[in-house]
Amino acid sequence: MASILSNHPAIHTAGELSTIIDFTSQLPKLMGNIIAYPQAAKHIVPAVASHFIHTYNARLKRDAPPDITYIIDKQPLNFRHLGLIAMLFPKARIIHCTRHPLDTALSNYFQRFLLSLDYSFDLENVGHFYNQYAKVMKHWRKIIPLPLLEISYEDMIAGTEQTARQAIEFLDLEWDERCLSPHTNPYAVETASKWQVRQPIYQQSAGRWRHYEKHLEPLKEILQFCQ
Repeated sequence: MASILSNHPAIHTAGELSTIIDFTSQLPKLMGNIIAYPQAAKHIVPAVASHFIHTYNARLKRDAPPDITYIIDKQPLNFRHLGLIAMLFPKARIIHCTRHPLDTALSNYFQRFLLSLDYSFDLENVGHFYNQYAKVMKHWRKIIPLPLLEISYEDMIAGTEQTARQAIEFLDLEWDERCLSPHTNPYAVETASKWQVRQPIYQQSAGRWRHYEKHLEPLKEILQFCQ
């Protein structure tokens, strides 16, 4: 979705930034090591908040053209910190991209991620992580004050233009046909899916889990897939 949106002339993508995650590790120290994150977020003082806001905005805009309306941070693990993001950036908009749980789990498992994402080295661990992610997102849907749009990968594949138009409308922008040609996007791609996003609308990953179904019973049970 980021490659589709950032082909719009008013949208830039900064990739998967670690900036928000870095903030969460710095926050307890900046607050005097009194309260751990996330509880510390409720006690942020203006000076600390201003530091975070300035640092993040500077990082977002570092490589962006000056006339850009939106800049995308597509860091998947930012889902854990939407409360902090809402506090610091009340004008932000959240696009939550989902996918079939089994395809999501396999995509994580098949990638060779860093040791910091060691849950991805084991399918059952991936399943437990996915369950926790789903619970966190259920919580945010109830309380998050930011505009939030849900888009599924399967809907995007089945109806790319309709889904892209929905996202552009969510951002209050005029439609641009270039959004239907994400493979022409000039921005650098530094994520694990960099090969796929350089192809025309990529459909092969939808339903990929069916090729491995006989090996997925423990994962299905963890995900309560059959319930």
